[in-house]
Amino acid sequence: MPDYKNPVQKNLPFKEWKLVAALIGLSLAPRLITLIAFAHYDTPPVYDEGGYFLRAQGAADTFTSLLTLDHAGLRSGLYSWFGWGKWPPLYPWLLSLGMPFFEDNVVGARCVNVLLSSLTTWVVYCLASRIAMNRAVAVIAAGLHALHPTLIAYAVLLWSETAYTLFLMLCILFMVQAMQAKELRKRRSHYLLASAALAATGLIRAASLPLFVIVPVLVAWLELRRNHPAPYRLAAGMAATVLVIILPYQAVLCGVHKKIVLLSTASDYNLYLGNNPWVPLENGSSWGDNPSKAKVHRAMATGDVAGRLAREEIAAHPMRFVARSAFRLRMLWSPDFFPLRHVLSAAAPPTYPWGVALLTCGTLLAFVFVLGWGLFGLLAVDQFHWGAKTIAWGMCVGLTIGPVVTIAMSRLHFSMTVILLPFAAAGVLAMSSRMGFRQLACGVGSGAFVLFALSSIPVVVGQHLLPSSYYAHLLTPVAERLNRTVEYRDVIAIRVPDDAGPTNFDLTLTISNCHASLLTPYDAQAAWEGKKQASQRAFDNAGIEKVRLRPGQETEVILVGSGSDDSFDVLISTSDKEAKATLAPRCWKRGCDAAIPGVVYQWN
Repeated sequence: MPDYKNPVQKNLPFKEWKLVAALIGLSLAPRLITLIAFAHYDTPPVYDEGGYFLRAQGAADTFTSLLTLDHAGLRSGLYSWFGWGKWPPLYPWLLSLGMPFFEDNVVGARCVNVLLSSLTTWVVYCLASRIAMNRAVAVIAAGLHALHPTLIAYAVLLWSETAYTLFLMLCILFMVQAMQAKELRKRRSHYLLASAALAATGLIRAASLPLFVIVPVLVAWLELRRNHPAPYRLAAGMAATVLVIILPYQAVLCGVHKKIVLLSTASDYNLYLGNNPWVPLENGSSWGDNPSKAKVHRAMATGDVAGRLAREEIAAHPMRFVARSAFRLRMLWSPDFFPLRHVLSAAAPPTYPWGVALLTCGTLLAFVFVLGWGLFGLLAVDQFHWGAKTIAWGMCVGLTIGPVVTIAMSRLHFSMTVILLPFAAAGVLAMSSRMGFRQLACGVGSGAFVLFALSSIPVVVGQHLLPSSYYAHLLTPVAERLNRTVEYRDVIAIRVPDDAGPTNFDLTLTISNCHASLLTPYDAQAAWEGKKQASQRAFDNAGIEKVRLRPGQETEVILVGSGSDDSFDVLISTSDKEAKATLAPRCWKRGCDAAIPGVVYQWN
């Protein structure tokens, strides 16, 4: 194994500004390029991104209303920011900090995420240099964070993983600094900072709830082994600090719902999504299983409490719960195709097949490299600072509990991937020396776990990608080799512009090769402002629907099918004219003139 007898000085990460600046620049460059591309194509926030962005706008409106003494705006902003407590409020507030500096609020929010991700590169360097006591390990770990394609994508996408991971890594860094401190006063101050960072993670995501217990227990155990005179007092102080910081939000949340709610109202809902009588055993999480999810919603609509129903299901079928939990562990560590899903679902601009192939290969290779070498370094390399491995294992166990018990998806292992980076760097360097039987066994075990994670790919392809049929010619052959059927989804929006004149347009929409539903005509601007909710109805059995549009109105056709053809088409016709709305790149989120004067359509 390598000899780490050339330790890094305590203050090295803060004094070698040239190296630090180079690493941050290396991290910023690909993130800014991706940000510019997203801004150029006006890529909107979708999925949970949209929820976070709307809450960030609410946070920005809240503080603007405070400055202007606008009471009505303050109430509206607070409601948009907090909602019903589905997500804690810190991350939306962080995103809102970038909005005043840009004309486009989405770009401002994405810029904040890019800065948070680049700061995480620095924190990874600082942490790796302290726990490995080796400059090469620190540089490799920071370089992996800077250039990992998945981490680059998350820096631009408005999901909370980037901010959550920054504060989690700060918590680990302060804990390591506390263990290295010789003076009791410095040790206490570092543990205090670690507690504040841990509380911040809880104000971003409720996934930290297990860590609120595990981290103080870890501190007490580690300090007890070091013969600290008052280890339990230190642990109690950390727990109390976390409680004091989260208490105001927790009090508001419980007051609104008039019951005990721990950080998020989504916890019980997610518990029921993963543990209900309808979720198939081969799909241990009902994320992506719409029939099961619909039945869950109907059960909850009767007034039953989701948490109670989930606990009853677990108590009645404990072995089924164990089987589902094992499945969820595999899905938790499935290759993270969330950024790829962004491309394949056409939330990002349509791209060339080689671009999709390059992104897929880069994502897979980075996943296998970090997971394989990270586990090997964590298991086989011993030259880490005392207690570092214990902290890493404790954090990974705490972050695994929630997904394994509720619902699991690859996005939830994001933070654990970053925790593994220093160990992956050390594992690579360890290959330069002779390995014994223990190291070989650890290598075999790490490889077996990587294969276990890769075995989830058929489920991901069949259920979780949610691609556009524009990419059917790429994915259908892959799905067939994996013995899976891919469900493709698209939306075609048909609109009559405001300046089309007073004429009403009676249109007949004809659909083939897929199932379709229709969002009935509504005023596009009013719907965007949340003033009017559109209703949805299915097409008739013949795949034909008649609709009347007035100027300023639009209708959306939701297309779902197996993608046997290259794409879905919608035939628009009047009594004397007809046009075909196709999934062409030129129509991606841009109005295309139909062959019918006064009617435009776009592929959403």
